[in-house]
Amino acid sequence: MVTVVDNDDVCIKLADAYLTNGVRTPDGRMIGDYIVQNTVEKLQFYKKIFGVEKPDKMYFEMYSDIEEWRDYYRSVFKSEPPAYSRGTFESKKSLSTSVQHPRAVYGTSMWYKTVCTNAHEAFHMFYKKYCYGEDRIVWFDEGLAQFFSGDSEDKIKDEDSFILYFSRFLADYKPINNLNERIQGNSSVSDDLIFYREGVFNGYSASFLIIWYLYETKGMDYIIELMKDNKRIRELGEYVLEEAVEYYKDKYSMRSRENQ
Repeated sequence: MVTVVDNDDVCIKLADAYLTNGVRTPDGRMIGDYIVQNTVEKLQFYKKIFGVEKPDKMYFEMYSDIEEWRDYYRSVFKSEPPAYSRGTFESKKSLSTSVQHPRAVYGTSMWYKTVCTNAHEAFHMFYKKYCYGEDRIVWFDEGLAQFFSGDSEDKIKDEDSFILYFSRFLADYKPINNLNERIQGNSSVSDDLIFYREGVFNGYSASFLIIWYLYETKGMDYIIELMKDNKRIRELGEYVLEEAVEYYKDKYSMRSRENQ
């Protein structure tokens, strides 16, 4: 693990694999350079969103070995990490640890996930520390973290990309009653309450779709104001996923496909 940035605002440590020229990029930079740039830029953006001039210093550690990261997770949280998890944060320490793919191909979904994972976890820390405290609404928090960090940029980089993403989401979509009841958990959590379980409910995809829908139909100012009002967020959680799905079905004329 190499310390690549350490100043009054942030300390970023990366595994050696992120700092070698193993990935082709348009400007020849290493993926670690993109990670640092995105992390620093997003931290400045979050300071503006949350109105925090001097937030607590944040620490980021990125592993390249999944088992090494999982061992770390077990040692801290005394439990198994969710199978899908690639990052977590400890808000009291302002510390994010994650594992991604140092050989991710430029411009792919995995590229954005890798470059933006620090910013994703940083958003969670900002949102908890400077806004909601202990009253977390999982679907909204996860949707915002994807939206603001840029880790779902591949879904929205052009219209064709979005249509492909939405079509794949729609293929597995099953209407649910209330997003607010969905929680992150483990194998002991029943399917009707789980936020993400393969073949049951893809909470990350659903929550990003909602935030993008709100952004497209109501704008950035609406989202930033909404972040401060958990009562309104929970009201939305009772119907907004179905509303977003119906909106994009109409927008991209997908109803005829359902009836074929």
